Amino acid sequence: MTVRPLHVYFLWFLTATNVGIVLWRHRRFFSYSDTGQVMSDDYSYIGDDFPLYYPLAGPPLDADPVALTFRESVRFEYNKTDHVAFDEWYSILKAMNFGRVRLGPENRVFVPVHYHELHCVRILHIALLNPAHEGMPKHVRHCLNYLRQWLLCEATDAMERGDFLEKDYESDTDRVGGTQICQDWERVYEDMNRNHERWLTFKKVWT
Repeated sequence: MTVRPLHVYFLWFLTATNVGIVLWRHRRFFSYSDTGQVMSDDYSYIGDDFPLYYPLAGPPLDADPVALTFRESVRFEYNKTDHVAFDEWYSILKAMNFGRVRLGPENRVFVPVHYHELHCVRILHIALLNPAHEGMPKHVRHCLNYLRQWLLCEATDAMERGDFLEKDYESDTDRVGGTQICQDWERVYEDMNRNHERWLTFKKVWT
C-alpha cells in the first residue's frame, strides 16, 4: 500500500478550498433564470456583490407583457415660457424619490437604468431650453453617449411606419402611433414606491 506524503493531501485541500471560494464568489451568476431575473436575494450589497437586475418581488418582469400604443402628447411641450410643461418634465423623475432605491442590510443606494435614461432625456430638454446652463455641455455629451449605448443594448426590432413627418399631430387620428409589446413597468413602480416607503420609515426611526 502506497502512502502519499502529507503535502499531497494538503495540496488537494487547498485546491478544493480555492474551487469552493471561486464558486461562492460567483454564486450570483447561478441564481438567474433564463429570463435574466433574480431568483433570490442572497447578496451582501457590498462592493460588486449585488444583483444585475432590480430584485422585483414575485414572478419575472417579462412574465406578463403589456401592450403600449405610442401617441403624441399635448403635454411635455418644448416651450421655455411654459412652466406647466417644465413641471411635467420634472415630474417624470420626481416620482419614487428620483428613481433611487435602497437595497440590502445597509440600505445601499442604487438607481435602475430606466431612471438614468429618463434623467438624460430631461437633461436634453433643459439643454435645448438653456444651453448656457453651467456644466451642460459635459452633461449632454455624457447623456447622448449613454442613451446611444442603451438604445443599442435594448433595441427592439418591431416595425413602424416611416412617415411620421407627414402626420398631422394636431388631429386625433394621426396622433396615434404603433402598438408595441412592453414590459409591465407598473409592477416596478409599485415595488419602488414600497421600497421608498420602507426607507422613510427606517429613517424616521433611526435618525
